[in-house]
Amino acid sequence: MFIPKPTPSQIPGFAPDDVARRRVDEEKLIEEFEKFTFDTMSVTDGEDAPQVPLEELLEDLGLSDDKGAMSE
Repeated sequence: MFIPKPTPSQIPGFAPDDVARRRVDEEKLIEEFEKFTFDTMSVTDGEDAPQVPLEELLEDLGLSDDKGAMSE
């Protein structure tokens, strides 16, 4: 019995329109990711970032052992 191979347009998700749509979606995702990383890098480059001394950060950091007692 001969079973013909399906053409790509007969397989769900492989029709030319579906492939083109996925390609556009992928390009859009890449563009959005690049914009996000650029925005993130521009925020973290230090120009507008608040300056907090390390000692002040350590004062607020509470370290405790496994029994819940504060260690010094």
